[in-house]
Amino acid sequence: MSENPEQPTFPGLEIEVQTGMRAPSALELAAVATLTELRSQGLLRREHSLTVQLVLELSRAVGQGVMHGRASAVAMAAKQLTEAMALLPIPADDAPGESTDWLAFQAAVQGAPAAEGQAS
Repeated sequence: MSENPEQPTFPGLEIEVQTGMRAPSALELAAVATLTELRSQGLLRREHSLTVQLVLELSRAVGQGVMHGRASAVAMAAKQLTEAMALLPIPADDAPGESTDWLAFQAAVQGAPAAEGQAS
């Protein structure tokens, strides 16, 4: 559970950088920052536990693959990571129809260019 009683964390929704014998990759830090922001907005619920853990594990796998020069493993894990990220809830300020970083990410996941400055 979260240390903050105002913001409980369900088992499986612990979002933290794993340290130890390695430094976290920039991608892992970015994944943690993104998940932490979604949680702070109250968007992550119990049913997101598996996706949260998948995002964390895949971000670690990509970072390790880059460090060890495993290009094909990195490519596969990065694709799975973008697919997992697409399953997460969209922040309210990034609702469809607005040109935002979230929509740019979604476009990248789908392989389409982001529409800059265009509202749908």
